[in-house]
Order: sequence, then structure tokens, then C-alpha cells
Amino acid sequence: MSAAVQQFTPQPMPTITVDWDLAFENAVIKEAAAYWMSLRDERPMPSRGQLRPAGMRNFLTFVNLVDIVDDSYVVTLQGAHTRQVFGHLARQKFVNLFTEEEDKRWRYCFDLVRDSGKPVRLYTQVGTQQQLWLDCEVFIAPLGDGPQAIQSLFWIFKSWRNARPA
Repeated sequence: MSAAVQQFTPQPMPTITVDWDLAFENAVIKEAAAYWMSLRDERPMPSRGQLRPAGMRNFLTFVNLVDIVDDSYVVTLQGAHTRQVFGHLARQKFVNLFTEEEDKRWRYCFDLVRDSGKPVRLYTQVGTQQQLWLDCEVFIAPLGDGPQAIQSLFWIFKSWRNARPA
């Protein structure tokens, strides 16, 4: 495991592999990350206003936008795939949606990007709603209007049935 890869295991949830090198395996996630990087250009992050549905056409069903509201997160745009897996998350604070353990897990993932200002790749099993039979790869990246002004997060979530026996 390289220095840019860490693991976080919030008990009793599955381990989250954190990859700062962005070594994506899933083609959908790779394309979404390339899109975000093309918008960023030489800046630390693109603004939310730069996102265009036409530019995300091949992966739009996996796109979510999360606003940072005070010390909480609110999903303001929820892609169809994320809604199918987690149910309706939009316009609600995470603390009102999840158990304490689930909230801690979600906050950890989004805090990584909010606190560092850098994009991250995550690999884990879905821990919410006891859906441990799903593996997922995730890209979370900052969006904002200034070098240190992160206002939103670009969250791409792709899951699939894992190959492990139940």
C-alpha cells in the first residue's frame, strides 16, 4: 500500500480505502475524474457553475452534488444510481438520514475533501442500509469560486454486486 493510500474502518462498517493517487479502476469514475480535472485546469478546483450536463452525458446518472452547509452536508443533486442504492437523500442533512455510525462514515468521506481541498478516490462496500453485498468506487472533489473557498462537492458514486460469497 503506497503512502497515498490509507484505510479507515468505522466499526461495525466495512473498511474504506482512501486513495489520494486517484488510481481509478472503474471507467465511469475515470471519465468523471477526467472531466473534473479538465474544468479545473491549473486552479485547485473548478466552480460549480462550470459543470454542464452535456459534458457529463456518459456518467450523469452517477453524479451527485453536495453543498457544505455550516458543519453539515446536504445533497442538492442526486443521481439516479445513488437514489436507487440509498433512497432519497436530496435536501436533507446527513444527521437526519442515517444512524450515528452511518453519519460518522459519510462525514469522514466528505471531510477528507473539505479539509484537504483535494480530490480523493474511495473504494469500499456500501455500509448504509446493510447493503454489504455492493462494492463501490467513489470520486469526491471540491467545487468553489476561490482557491480556499470550497462550497460544494462533486461526488461520483458507482456500485456493483460484489463477487464475495454471502
